Amino acid sequence: TRRGNQTNWLELDYATPQTADKIFVHQTQPPTSAGFITLVGVSGTNLVKIPMSAGVSTSSSGSSWIVEFSIPATSEPVKTVVLNFGKEPAWRIAIDAVQISGSTGTQWAANARASSDNSASASSYAPGSVNADVVESLRAESPVSEWSENWLGYSPFDAVVIGAADLSSIPPAVLAALGDYLHCGGNIVLLGKNELPAAWRPARELQISGCLTGEAGFGNVYAFAGEKPDALDAGSRSRLRETIRNTARYWQGLPNDSGAANTAMPVVENLKIPTRGIVIIMLAFIIVIGPVNLILLNRRKRRTWMLWTIPAISLATTLLVFAYSLLREGITPDTRIAGLTVLDQANHRAATIGAEAFYCPLTPSAGLHFDYGTEATPLVPVGYGSGSSREVDWTQSQHFQRGWISARVPAHFHLRKPETRRERIQIVNENGKLQVVNSLGANIKSLWFADANKKIFEVKSVAAGQSGGLIPSSLAFAPEVTGANALLQELTFAARPDAVEGIVAKHIRPNTYLAVLDGNPFLENALGASSSPKRTKSSAVVFGILESPEAK
Repeated sequence: TRRGNQTNWLELDYATPQTADKIFVHQTQPPTSAGFITLVGVSGTNLVKIPMSAGVSTSSSGSSWIVEFSIPATSEPVKTVVLNFGKEPAWRIAIDAVQISGSTGTQWAANARASSDNSASASSYAPGSVNADVVESLRAESPVSEWSENWLGYSPFDAVVIGAADLSSIPPAVLAALGDYLHCGGNIVLLGKNELPAAWRPARELQISGCLTGEAGFGNVYAFAGEKPDALDAGSRSRLRETIRNTARYWQGLPNDSGAANTAMPVVENLKIPTRGIVIIMLAFIIVIGPVNLILLNRRKRRTWMLWTIPAISLATTLLVFAYSLLREGITPDTRIAGLTVLDQANHRAATIGAEAFYCPLTPSAGLHFDYGTEATPLVPVGYGSGSSREVDWTQSQHFQRGWISARVPAHFHLRKPETRRERIQIVNENGKLQVVNSLGANIKSLWFADANKKIFEVKSVAAGQSGGLIPSSLAFAPEVTGANALLQELTFAARPDAVEGIVAKHIRPNTYLAVLDGNPFLENALGASSSPKRTKSSAVVFGILESPEAK
């Protein structure tokens, strides 16, 4: 994101250059009149320069605006359109699409480059400013065959809408990426379809008033037989809008500064500055360097020694303060890792939403490392007016190099991660008694299992690789169970393990289990070798989906 007082621009390329006599600029907030539009021909020549103020608004729906620019037909085909907004603040610019029109037809841009991204700070997504009546949409500029094969390309969006024709032509890699997006909490709407893609493997499918709904991981997919959004009934539209709003509210509710993030997920117990110790040291320094030093040198008649005693006492005090801080906190960073994982054992698929927090007495020189498939969102204020520079290197991994962690300041990262995993539990019946075999890669502190008959069993303290006996639980199945997404809303991104026992019955389903782990095999420690196991607190809550023959 660019800072204020710098030029903001947008360049768009068109796959088939054509002559143009009209430009339509689609925007998702009121248009700005600052700047100008330049049309570039196939020869690289600037053909036309149009002031933004010359546009005429032809449509306004309250959440989208279309501005039309009419010009004489260009002397050669247009290849590129450049929108230059001057020093207009980026948060006042929200371009959805730019369409050119001429005698040969109309065309949308195939590629785009921009100086900034307004999505991080647009008013409708500002923290605490939920607008319940606005759901904005952006049109994809490229065909589905060119969509990203990495799920992170879709992670900024609360929902993706796909028509039947586009769905049939999606490459397998793109379909898999959309499946990862879905499992990590995204929403997908399919129009003109009455079935869900098998590649996404929904854990549960429901038919609700003409809509086939599937739950996959933390996400939801909706399939409608009708191909036009405006043909959906009022109930379906309301349900979709509410789903999208709930997804937006989750992100708007995340803490956006280190203090609030550390309250939600404390990385160390006491972050208070050691005022008493520092005050005592400073008082001693003042007394020693002042009256004590002066009296002793006066008695010895060596007042000129003050030229070296004052620097020496100052140096000694500095070393004492450093030693005090070292003894109090050491130099080893504190790390906390927590997450909620939906583990589909039948399909060997895991989706994790959680967080990592770091408190470093000294700034780590190696920075933080996350793999390519992890969405790492720093919980920091977002804005254009202030902040420090930060660096990320994507050469070999996601390397958060400089500016992300400061000494003695908690740093929190919200994480989402889809992956193929082989961890599992196995429920076996030995002489009429149920046993659980722990192959989750960490010790189980507590586990609750619901069989096909809606009976809940539990077990405590099962070491990794060992088995434990399940006993009937006093918990009774709730009339309506909600699943992983609602579980996330209750546990929050910090996946509080102490809160699980009180809400098990609300979320567990037949042939599923909830497990609290002492450790987290699904999230890597981003500090790597710079961290210490003794100073790392790691936990995981697993919502597991068993294979149907798993419970024997």
